[in-house]
Amino acid sequence: MSGLVGGLLLDGDDLHTVSRLLVMAEQARRRNGLPPTDRLVRLRALVDNALAEQGTQRGRASAAPTYRQVTTAEYARLTGCTERTARRHARQRGAWDRGRWWIPIKE
Repeated sequence: MSGLVGGLLLDGDDLHTVSRLLVMAEQARRRNGLPPTDRLVRLRALVDNALAEQGTQRGRASAAPTYRQVTTAEYARLTGCTERTARRHARQRGAWDRGRWWIPIKE
């Protein structure tokens, strides 16, 4: 089974490898006090969606969750935390884009 990610055709094993490499890149940026770049977040979402589609095409439940980006205000409302805590979470695992923080959450 293969998946099309941004014009690049990858088979299942390659998708898992790329997904793991993207996780490692995000972890390295966080260790260095940097948030993941927007491009990294978007590429990871594409790979995760391709893995999810691959799982459903094989007739089994999808192992990879899908994510969507929310603002800190929406994150605070959804999780029941304060906006200050949401901003702290955004700095740890979110991305700065278009003048605001965006946080990935599972759908």
